[in-house]
Amino acid sequence: DIEYRSSTANTNTRLGIGTTGQVLTVAGGVPSWATAGGSLNYTLANAGGTTLSGAATITVSGLSGANFIQIWVVGARSNSAANAICRLRINADSGTNYDYIGNRFNMDTSGVTVSAVTADDKIPLYTWGANAASNGYAVVNIQGGSSTGRKVIDSGGYSGDGWGGEFCNVLKAAYIGSSTISSVSLLTSAGSFTQGTIYVYTSA
Repeated sequence: DIEYRSSTANTNTRLGIGTTGQVLTVAGGVPSWATAGGSLNYTLANAGGTTLSGAATITVSGLSGANFIQIWVVGARSNSAANAICRLRINADSGTNYDYIGNRFNMDTSGVTVSAVTADDKIPLYTWGANAASNGYAVVNIQGGSSTGRKVIDSGGYSGDGWGGEFCNVLKAAYIGSSTISSVSLLTSAGSFTQGTIYVYTSA
């Protein structure tokens, strides 16, 4: 319990404990309990994550109604003998409804490649080196998934090239398709996924 003295009533007053999830606030000039607001409660949409293996495209569905979507790509690998790009597609949409701009950092040479605004049929998350020991990681945040308007996307990706080299991609992007988001797909531009996991979290 909390004891407070009201400046209007000028008397000591007891405020009992609130309930689970409430926060202390002020209403009408005196302390009170209220339901917390403004937080995002993410739920894992694909329980346990989806294994990245045996295909060049892996899709996670069942995202309808989610306004905020967060995607984690963990330890992904391609079996390509050439450089491959890990890419993101929304709603299996292969049209040019993706705009993005960003930087690609070569962390060995401190080199930076800046991309111009690009219209494409998918969003690049990072590039693998041509080596079977090359793993990749990415985090993608999408806002407005339940809207028929533009969806705002921020992504950061990292990969090693298997020989000790390291590369990092940072992108600002938008999906301009009018459909709400119902699924996301991870693609490799060459070969197939051989390992890794994709986790997709959603929030209203």
